[in-house]
Amino acid sequence: MNKLILVSVFALGILCSCEKVVIPAPSTDPVTTTLSFSTDVVPVITKCNNCHTHGWSNSTVATTFYTNLVTEGYVNPTAYTTSAIYTKLSGGHPGTSNISTTDTDKITNWMKQGSKNN
Repeated sequence: MNKLILVSVFALGILCSCEKVVIPAPSTDPVTTTLSFSTDVVPVITKCNNCHTHGWSNSTVATTFYTNLVTEGYVNPTAYTTSAIYTKLSGGHPGTSNISTTDTDKITNWMKQGSKNN
């Protein structure tokens, strides 16, 4: 009986001395969350076509849309800070529009992640 009490006290002592480990929740930060051109960026940039014009025909095909943005200099995957879109958005979107800060953040964060055609 004394051994059982001694073992119980010993086990309780070990359990009480253990450190609580907190496992952090997955990040929801848009910079660390991988953004997709086709699912995250295209819907936002499509809204831009309501006010802005460009030298190509609109396309709903993401790869064509991406090629047009890169070819015309709107997006520079190797140096995002030189991209025309990034330059405009980093200064704050002017005027009133249906583009929210959340939308513009998606574009700039996607560019920071390498402007991938994904």
